[in-house]
Amino acid sequence: AEKLRGNDATKEMKGQAQRMQNEKNKLRKHLANAFAEERRKADEQQLQFEEEKLRGNELRQILKRQMLEVHQLREEQRVRYERQRMWSEAGEQQQRKKRYERQRIQPAASEQQQ
Repeated sequence: AEKLRGNDATKEMKGQAQRMQNEKNKLRKHLANAFAEERRKADEQQLQFEEEKLRGNELRQILKRQMLEVHQLREEQRVRYERQRMWSEAGEQQQRKKRYERQRIQPAASEQQQ
């Protein structure tokens, strides 16, 4: 009877040791999964950060191009305005010259008529 109780106690201890080992393995597995998940999240965040950085660079490049285009358009508009102003002034000078010539010719013609 003593021996049976000893065997039972040994079996119980072995069973308890096995359960503890199983629990320890579960915890290790859970911990490994948790670390893997954290690593995956960190990698994902790093990737997202890199993508946002690239997007930011792209947006800066687009903005620079647009600012350059605006500058070029303003310069073209200024040049067109200057040309138009010069033509307009040249036209006005031509008109003044014609009026001056007419005024000079008319008095001379009216003097000849008299």
